[in-house]
Formats: sequence, structure tokens, C-alpha cells
Amino acid sequence: NKIEYFNDIYDLEKSLVSKDYIIFSSYAFSEFPIIIRKKFEDLIKKSKLSIFLSNNKFENVDNNEYFSEVSKKFQKNLIVKNFEYPSQDGYTKKHKYFILDN
Repeated sequence: NKIEYFNDIYDLEKSLVSKDYIIFSSYAFSEFPIIIRKKFEDLIKKSKLSIFLSNNKFENVDNNEYFSEVSKKFQKNLIVKNFEYPSQDGYTKKHKYFILDN
């Protein structure tokens, strides 16, 4: 295994053709504007599993609604789990995992 870095979404997509992959994002994706998120939709659609840790809302985007719409659009199951850990900071108690699978 090796780590590869990509600056271009299209190069990333080309590198994943005919491969099984998962996506995991801890806040980054859910803090992108919708226009940038759309660039990743094909990758999400083709992933075996996608896990996003997110605030419920970020800059007027309701992430509960967003991930629900994405799951319907790509016919994926959506599982929403609370983000919990010992000695958790108060502001993270409303954060959630949004899990999309086939």
C-alpha cells in the first residue's frame, strides 16, 4: 500500500477506476460549499462505503438534509449515529456520523 495525494478530482477519479474504495471525512467534506461537494458526488456514488463526521449545520447547509438527499439520489442506505467519546467537548455533542453504504 502507498499513499497518493491528488490536487485534481478528475485525477483521483481516474486512479480509482475498477477499484473498491471507501471515503472517510472528519468535518472537511461537510464544511465545503455545496458547489465543491457536487464535484465529489460521483466518487461517493461509486464508493462501497462513505463515512462523514459532521456538524448538523454548517454555513447555512443542513447536513442532515444534505446527506439524506445524497443517500436517496444514489440509492444508498443512510445510517446516522451520534458522535460520542469520553470527556467530550460540549460543542461536539450534537455532531453525527453520516454513513452511506450500498
